[in-house]
Amino acid sequence: MRTPIIVILTAALLTAPQALIASTPASSDQHPVLAEFRCAVQEYVDLHRRLKTRVPPFEVTADAERNRRAVDGLAAAIRAERPHAQPGDVFTNEGGRVFRARIHAALDRNAYDALVLLRARDTDDEGGWLPLTINGAFPWLAGTAMWPFMIEALPPLPAELQYRFVGRDLVLIDVHAEIVVDILPAALPVW
Repeated sequence: MRTPIIVILTAALLTAPQALIASTPASSDQHPVLAEFRCAVQEYVDLHRRLKTRVPPFEVTADAERNRRAVDGLAAAIRAERPHAQPGDVFTNEGGRVFRARIHAALDRNAYDALVLLRARDTDDEGGWLPLTINGAFPWLAGTAMWPFMIEALPPLPAELQYRFVGRDLVLIDVHAEIVVDILPAALPVW
């Protein structure tokens, strides 16, 4: 008796879900966990946009103090609206597994070693990673721009948000308010 192809495919999918998740392009993935992530991101961005209308606008100007007041005003308004924000509000446990699988697969596909990424990051004066907190200020020295292959592996973000690696952690930051929105610990593998 021959086993129907659907049974074989179903068994393969159930035994290797991470491989399927990791190999699927981020922009076309309809995984329910990523839908939950996109919903949490949209809720945050809606909050950001609503609060941005209530604070002095950021304008391109040579007046650094004026720019700082605009950024700090938006950050303070967001903190006031999210006083109990904590890790996992956006990067849920299940979502974290999907993100880690995508990150690991992107590193493998592009022959990158996580140590290369880690060496490219700045540390504090004692050589340790700068501590980050949810709703805390994001120190721009802590995380530089992301590699394009890594951005392509992760779900796209609205213009207000960006991903950064700090140490082994993936950090979601609000680039206009310069604050940490969420942190996915140990996103980069240990080699």
